[in-house]
Amino acid sequence: MPRLFPYMHVENFLDEDLSQQLLAYAVNNKDIYTHSLVGKENKINEKVRISHVSRELGPWEKVIQEKVEAFYPQIRQGLGMADFNKRKNFEIELAAHGDGAFFKPHIDMRLGETGDRVISAVYYLHGTPKNFAGGGLKIYPMEIFPGDDQPVVLEPTHNSLAVFQSYVHHEVLPVSCPSGEFQDYRFAINCWIHKA
Repeated sequence: MPRLFPYMHVENFLDEDLSQQLLAYAVNNKDIYTHSLVGKENKINEKVRISHVSRELGPWEKVIQEKVEAFYPQIRQGLGMADFNKRKNFEIELAAHGDGAFFKPHIDMRLGETGDRVISAVYYLHGTPKNFAGGGLKIYPMEIFPGDDQPVVLEPTHNSLAVFQSYVHHEVLPVSCPSGEFQDYRFAINCWIHKA
């Protein structure tokens, strides 16, 4: 039987004004997003992932970097991890999930460019009232470790941060957004801490 590795889900991660500014940036810059790419080939594969992403966070990239960096000691403690030499700059991506979006079970590290990801942190944003359903982050137990744990699903609540080790299997459950309006999407800022 598998064992679930430690994870964190922190509510009200940022102050409300800042979270609203980040949401406004995510919603008001629709033209910066492109289709998500997956696999070694970096291609669109709608059997694996449907979403839109951007690596352009403008002035907010530094803000997110600083906030996650300041929270790093709590992350290590919460995940039960020893300290490690990490890169100065984190990898950051803005993601938008509309109606029918999902990301099948995967890990955030693979041989090559992402092989040195150690910690995954996902910051969630959405409008009020929330006009989508689903989109939970499902975290799976590790089959190679003994235990009797079941998967857990973290709700993508506005201004919350989910954190887990990058080799843990997880998925984004399907999103239902009946309006189809961009401002009603499920938004997330994905952040990866790399070893140096």
